[in-house]
Amino acid sequence: EKVVSLLVPESTEKYQSAAISYGATGTGKTFWQQRLQKAVGAELLKSLPENGDPDGPGVLQVSMVEVLESCSDLLAPPSSNPAVILQEGSGSLYDCLPFYKVRTVLELEAQLSQANQARHTDTTEKSPLSSRTHLVCIMRTDHLQVTLVDLAGSERASDRREHTGKQLAEAKAINWSLACLHECVRHVADGSSHVPLRRTPLTRLLECVLTKSLSQQIVWIAHVHPCSRQLGHSLHTFSHAGEIVKAGLAQQRRNMPWQKVQPKMWTKEQLSTWVAESFPAMPPDTFSWADGATFGREWEMDLVKRAELAGASKEDATAAYEAFHARAQAG
Repeated sequence: EKVVSLLVPESTEKYQSAAISYGATGTGKTFWQQRLQKAVGAELLKSLPENGDPDGPGVLQVSMVEVLESCSDLLAPPSSNPAVILQEGSGSLYDCLPFYKVRTVLELEAQLSQANQARHTDTTEKSPLSSRTHLVCIMRTDHLQVTLVDLAGSERASDRREHTGKQLAEAKAINWSLACLHECVRHVADGSSHVPLRRTPLTRLLECVLTKSLSQQIVWIAHVHPCSRQLGHSLHTFSHAGEIVKAGLAQQRRNMPWQKVQPKMWTKEQLSTWVAESFPAMPPDTFSWADGATFGREWEMDLVKRAELAGASKEDATAAYEAFHARAQAG
């Protein structure tokens, strides 16, 4: 209930949210996501006007696709071609997705059942119904959009001992797409100006989630196995959880004014704003090359010399150095 309340707020303003389940094979990701799909869909249906036009814009629209090396529509009629064609260098993958209108809970459950049954699974050493693709479910109304993601489980070499050739190829594609997703998370955490989103269909599809705005709520759900024999997998999952928390905190800090952030965690923009407000006589681009961490590591003499080359006075540069470190020590 808590997750659903985060994903579907009572506000009538435009809002986007997402819940992403990740972890090793056999840790309950699909079971959890299927329950979440029903609960979120029911809440979205309740949020619609009771007497709305059933064919108008005020209805629930659902898209469910499985993603690996290609993207397939799981709600397409059996007689049609389910593949969503992906062209290298094409525009937003989200714009290519088909959406289907849902008017009642019964219709919703039928759609969810069809999609989850159509998803590609196979029997492996770890699970009799191992998901061999990632599943992305998007539900939207006029003002709300919820993205639910069931990531296929990561597999180690020991998990693939009994795999067929086809399963080995799938495992390789799964691990590669997960590695690309984790790399995107690390880039976000580091505040990189470039996030490599176009490497896989999965990261292309999750672009709006990974580069979220203030009007979004993202819930990452780490799944681990209670068995001690799965400790290696669990530690791997927790390490990614730490990176995700770091990325979330980094995004929050970037959207805060510099006064509310520790100096050594300032972005380049926050540092430049502090300099402009605290030392108006200095050229605005004096320290444009540095963020808080870089500024804090510089020796005073080196920093002053670089500032003088940018047109600042030695006195102002020295004062900025001292003020920065005084603020950092004060906490």
